[in-house]
Amino acid sequence: MFWNYCVLDEGHIIKNAKSKITCVVKQLKAQHRLILIGTPIQNNVLELWSFFDFLMPGFLGTERQFQATYGKPLAATRDSKCSAKDAEAGVHAMEALHKQNLCYVAFDYESELKKDNTKASYKVASEGFFTLEKERFQTGEILFQPHIAGLINTMGLHQVVADCIERCHAAKMRTDHTWFRTVVLAGGTACLPGLPERLEKEVHDLLPPSISNGIRVITSPYGADSAWYGAKLLSNLSTFPNSWCITEETQSKSKRSLICDVQSLPQQLVGPLLNQIF
Repeated sequence: MFWNYCVLDEGHIIKNAKSKITCVVKQLKAQHRLILIGTPIQNNVLELWSFFDFLMPGFLGTERQFQATYGKPLAATRDSKCSAKDAEAGVHAMEALHKQNLCYVAFDYESELKKDNTKASYKVASEGFFTLEKERFQTGEILFQPHIAGLINTMGLHQVVADCIERCHAAKMRTDHTWFRTVVLAGGTACLPGLPERLEKEVHDLLPPSISNGIRVITSPYGADSAWYGAKLLSNLSTFPNSWCITEETQSKSKRSLICDVQSLPQQLVGPLLNQIF
């Protein structure tokens, strides 16, 4: 049978490319294919290949090609004993994988809508060329305007971030902006080009200058693995069980303790970690 749409709910069920159910599902014929999933990568990046092998067969190459180009370099960065060379190779692999994505976040959504040409195409070996137009930035706009997707009572990403910063300010957190005014993006959505710049602009527009001055939004070089990688590093610090909400009263003592603990981490990681915290 040939279907117009094939929608997979709980899409993580096909994360294993070699499982029987995955092989059966991928035999379904459909003009349009969609996957609904909460956690695109649960264990390793090869799961991402399996999902795209259903959505757009051939887009990310064969499983062997994907593993050699992206899988192995990214897996190496998860080893706490990885060399600086391996860490750099993993960053380059992640950046290359991000570039496969044609979607982006518009800096000015209304201006982007007025542009005549926002087309971009990609070629899938077994399917030919596919072209995207305004969908390229309309999808990412849901992060800032949830009502586009029917989420009427949901706050936008910029509103959530601004609210968190205001709460830190009201709680008399450290006045040094590097403690709570640096937003580090992590996770799959954070890979969308243009997101850091747009989020930083929107947060600045929402907050008064007395709070917004010094706010910056950055992305981690570890991409979708950032949360896992950062948690792994911080959990090895002796101060991890202590409170990490730094107030004016506790900042001096906590900062000294953290610097001592960081000295025990691999040297190639110390610089980026201190830069993001301090």
